[in-house]
Amino acid sequence: MEFSIIIPVYQAEDYLKECIDSVIRQTYTNWELLLINDGSTDKSWQICQDYMAKDPRIHGWSKENAGPGLARNEGMQKSHGAYILFLDSDDFFCDINALKQIHERLSKSNADLLMYNVATYWHDSKQLESNAVPIDEKTVDSIPFPERFDFFLSKGVIYSGILAKVLRRDLVLEHKLFFQDIPAEDIDWSLRIYQRAAKIDWCDLTIYAYRKQASNTRSSQPYTHDSLATVMNISQQAYRSIAKQDGQYSPSVLSYIAYLYTVWLAQAHLSHDLQLKKDIEAMRQCTCLLNYDKHPSVKKAKLAYRLLGYHNLVRLLAFYMKKTYHLKG
Repeated sequence: MEFSIIIPVYQAEDYLKECIDSVIRQTYTNWELLLINDGSTDKSWQICQDYMAKDPRIHGWSKENAGPGLARNEGMQKSHGAYILFLDSDDFFCDINALKQIHERLSKSNADLLMYNVATYWHDSKQLESNAVPIDEKTVDSIPFPERFDFFLSKGVIYSGILAKVLRRDLVLEHKLFFQDIPAEDIDWSLRIYQRAAKIDWCDLTIYAYRKQASNTRSSQPYTHDSLATVMNISQQAYRSIAKQDGQYSPSVLSYIAYLYTVWLAQAHLSHDLQLKKDIEAMRQCTCLLNYDKHPSVKKAKLAYRLLGYHNLVRLLAFYMKKTYHLKG
């Protein structure tokens, strides 16, 4: 089995068939699909069972609701494929050759981690909006594996999310790279992946369609001290590691954390949570992270900090995020 595709399913009856069909239509067929029903009360589990009865490559389990991270953990533990991919139940593969292209790249590179482009599917207008960052695969092939993380970081394609990653299953199991039951578990998980994946590759194809509705904006999910605590803890741990010079994080990983730090500053400033205003003051000590500026956004933030100071940097980052994502308030 080459690929184990894991879908956590929760209240997804409106979109689940489109998601599963996008897997079944793949021209590459050596895969298994693992459906983890996370306590749905709608028709989602019945839809899963219908597909399981028709295709022996599709397997499913139903459990009490505990969140998508723990559902993905169960899928990883039950998987058999050489590589693991994740789909959300309201999203879909937007190219029928997605798995074929991924397989061809992995056959050449034997990578621990492969990444690819993601598009936004606007549900209301049925429009697929490409967010692709073109990266020539021949250029990637010419770069030694130890230098690829920095290269991808400089292109801005080292993401904190889980949906643009194909992982070697042995790597996951050997290092117990499972999701923790914490806020923003995908950020913590991605950081641990980047620390462990020695061989990284890229497939220059838009593989994944992330469904979004006009009402489903970032401003509809307000930032709070608790929801941003994961990145705050990571940033402060990185600061302590730099101060002690203990080598816990490589310079490359510190550059990734620096990017997370700049995003946190913007989100915290945009929040109405009074505790976050205090957190911003506490996070001033972490500005040493801006010296790890391989990510283009961090380069700009570092320059702004030197010219304008800490609080003006925070305001500038928040303004940029608000304008880029059309946030209200």
